[in-house]
Amino acid sequence: MIGPRLLASLTVLVFAGVMAAGARAEGTIGYEAEHVIEALMDARYLALPSIPENTAQGQSRLQTGINRVSAGSFDAAALMLGLEYFMPTAERGGYLFSLFGDFQHYSANSGAAVFDPAFVTAPPFPVPLPVNVTGVEGHAEHYGLSAARVAELGPTRAWQYGLVLEYFDVARFAVSFDSVGLADNFSAVVDYANSYLAVTPYVALRQRFPVRRSRLKYSARLLLAWPLPRQGFYGHLSYPGFEQAGTGEGKHIPDTFAGLGFTLAGPQQEWRIDIGASLYYFLAEGRIHKGVTQPLFLNISWRL
Repeated sequence: MIGPRLLASLTVLVFAGVMAAGARAEGTIGYEAEHVIEALMDARYLALPSIPENTAQGQSRLQTGINRVSAGSFDAAALMLGLEYFMPTAERGGYLFSLFGDFQHYSANSGAAVFDPAFVTAPPFPVPLPVNVTGVEGHAEHYGLSAARVAELGPTRAWQYGLVLEYFDVARFAVSFDSVGLADNFSAVVDYANSYLAVTPYVALRQRFPVRRSRLKYSARLLLAWPLPRQGFYGHLSYPGFEQAGTGEGKHIPDTFAGLGFTLAGPQQEWRIDIGASLYYFLAEGRIHKGVTQPLFLNISWRL
């Protein structure tokens, strides 16, 4: 069994790894598009259901959230919805289930950019290529279900381990651009539409902080998610006289994720808001995925 100390050590190692990987990423259209998508996926991992304050009682919850990021030429926003159900067992702990659906929209932040498609073999233009982005449009849907075992480790500490089956469908992520600086400039469209299916093992440690004379509930969470398999990031380029698609080398999706949260809950857990996850996302996401700016995330759940 993975103990709290081992979980904390693994999370620190994974966090250091993803931070270092983000620092090496190049600021091209392809990398920025990949990082926007992965940043939105990270918010969903932060929103995976947390352990109830009282594991002796069953409960159902409605989860609502919003998510927004920018990166270079891209703006993205998402509406996040989910249902959670906790089923206690005779021993200390229980099972935690969830269903979720995130609905994402991509739009343009037009301007100068760099295009260096890893999926194009022997491109008929010099790379990296300076371009001017003229438009971005698209949308995606992220669906999933999760199941986890919850085990009490003491009066204030518990941990969970489980699996998430997730399906990420980028229906369209089309970037229109004009080349710059060539003798014969051209207009093109690169579309990153594709579907990704992953099975994601995850573990989380929750620590409650009882506070006298306070009716609110306070708890912190450390979470590690490891989506599998790691897949190539797909792209499709087309302009008059040329068309090519593929995954190329060097860019993969989705990424391993390590996250932190700190939750406030009502006296009867009638509402729960993870202010720690919002702060963590704001401070860390731009380092985890280089080029991501203005990362905003808010997650609130309501007892049914």
